[in-house]
Amino acid sequence: MFVRVWKTTTLVVTALAVGSSFVHVLEYPQKLHYDDYFYSAVNSTLYGAFGAVGGVLFSGSILMSAVLIWLMRRSRRGMWAAVAGTGFLVAGLVSWTLIVAPVNAQAVAAWKQSHPEDLERLTPEAYREPPSEVTEVWHRQRARWEYGHRVTFLLMLAGFTALAWSQAEP
Repeated sequence: MFVRVWKTTTLVVTALAVGSSFVHVLEYPQKLHYDDYFYSAVNSTLYGAFGAVGGVLFSGSILMSAVLIWLMRRSRRGMWAAVAGTGFLVAGLVSWTLIVAPVNAQAVAAWKQSHPEDLERLTPEAYREPPSEVTEVWHRQRARWEYGHRVTFLLMLAGFTALAWSQAEP
């Protein structure tokens, strides 16, 4: 019973992590039409919870799937599918870290440069009016950020699929 609950919970946490990545894929067609200023304002205000919640879900899915490998060690096919799923999830995290996170860091640095005071003290209205330094970062790095999310999503979806396959009974 414990293993079944663990499998299900792992899939749910992973599905939520994949969903938070899929959101970026769904947004892209509309965001293609945004000018640099509006794009910068949207990206500066919309994703506040993604780092905290998404990070917990993403890390949780990897940790839970790693435990799943051990729990499924007696089922060769299931265990190897869980290994593949975990590998894809780790690859998704690596891709996000190498492609997307540096852009986020540049945008935050641009905000700090233009507002040396504590960013937490800025009003929501201030974030809706991004300074030119922030707009410039998003202008230069927009494609990298958007396509980085696509790569991450595809890897995470492959991880979820492999984890779901690992749970299919022979």
